[in-house]
Order: sequence, then structure tokens, then C-alpha cells
Amino acid sequence: DIKEVSRLPGKTEQVLFCRLSNRQRLMYESYLKSDDVQNALRGSNQTFKAITVLRKICNHPDLVTGPNRASYESFLQNGYVNGDDDLSTSSDEDDYDNDDDDDDDAVGADNMITRSGKLEVLAKILPLWKKQGHRVLIFCQWTKMLSIIEQFVNMQGWKFGRLDGKTNIASRQKLVDSFNNDDSYFGM
Repeated sequence: DIKEVSRLPGKTEQVLFCRLSNRQRLMYESYLKSDDVQNALRGSNQTFKAITVLRKICNHPDLVTGPNRASYESFLQNGYVNGDDDLSTSSDEDDYDNDDDDDDDAVGADNMITRSGKLEVLAKILPLWKKQGHRVLIFCQWTKMLSIIEQFVNMQGWKFGRLDGKTNIASRQKLVDSFNNDDSYFGM
């Protein structure tokens, strides 16, 4: 095992600060005025719910509203989406689908990217790292955020492995070995 560890390349960790997109900022400010946050500030036992929703907004607003404009506008008006007042858990495990034919705002990679400051940074830095021959590991708190990133990297045509909480334990080592042994993988 020690021999195996000594062959690993050195880890480089980069922490990048990202600005919120316009959509994120509007949602964040709107949610700060919501009953959820006001109740949390008054000592409600729902404090973690409010923090979780704010964290989701900061990652990608689609984690809270999905990609369509109607949900976004409902959120801005109400602090929640169409009666779903439990935003802290409502979309954690849902698969992400950016193909909403009824909504021009949702269609296309550019809109998916510009809705999130973090995705805007990834869209700039990942092509640079790929060109420089680097490979990346991306960690996410929510599987839906991982699905958004996966959709983005697939649109770039990059080979990307996915390992998440739904990955069968028996399959995990095979995925890691594939990534480690196949240089055509850009990331996981």
C-alpha cells in the first residue's frame, strides 16, 4: 500500500471565490426577506433549512427552482416555488434536466452556465486545465449539482466519470481504477 501511495502525483488544491450571477443575487436577496429566514433569525428550529437553501442558491439556482422561468419568478415573489416551502430537501436527489421546451430561458449551455457564478468559473478554468494536461476531481454536496456539472462537461465532449452516493459500492473501485488507468478521462 505504501508503494502505491508513493506513486500518486502531488495534490494541488485550488480554492476559488466566485461571484454570484444576477439570478443568484436576486434569489439570495429575495430569500433573505422570506418568512423562512425571518423565522430563523427569531430563533426558529428551522435555521439549517434556511442555511441550506442559501447554500443551494450559491451553488446553482436551479438546485432550488429548476431551470424554468416560472419557478424562478415564483421564488422571487414568494420565497419558495409553487407551494414547495421545503426547499432544503425538495431537489437534493432529483436528476437534472435542462431541456425545458416551454421555456426559452432554460435552453442551452450558455444559460445554464450564466445562471451560476460557480459554473461560469468552471466554464473558464476547466478548458484551460484540460489544455494544460491536468485532470480534475470535483466534489459536490448535492447529486443534482453533480448532474448539472456532468451535463456541462458532456456538452464539452470531455470524458468524465461519476461516482456519487447512488454508485454501487462494488462498482466504486472499478470507476476509480478506470479513471486512474485511462488518461482519456479528464475528470471525475
